[in-house]
Amino acid sequence: HRLTETLASLGLSEQAHVHRADLSGGLLPAEATGPWGIVFLDPPYAGGAGAVWLAALASVEAARGALIVHERAHGEAPPAPPELLLWKERRYGDTTVTIYRLEPGGAA
Repeated sequence: HRLTETLASLGLSEQAHVHRADLSGGLLPAEATGPWGIVFLDPPYAGGAGAVWLAALASVEAARGALIVHERAHGEAPPAPPELLLWKERRYGDTTVTIYRLEPGGAA
């Protein structure tokens, strides 16, 4: 992965880890332990995967307190579970990036 190589080149391999996973089944890889500070989600735009992936993360204790960066097609409604608090949203051409915060200690 390019991100893993970038972390290594910056000397950050011990502070940050990259886990690639398809969350369509709602499951995270066993090695993806936390706590996490930032989670980047780039699910397939079609088929509602974004909602499934966000719901999977909202129920993960390791994600509590994390910023969750979700990329989706512009014009698609943000599929955020109520546990996620909207922090920022920006449009870049045909893409919208939404940043949520999953509050520590449970639902918002």
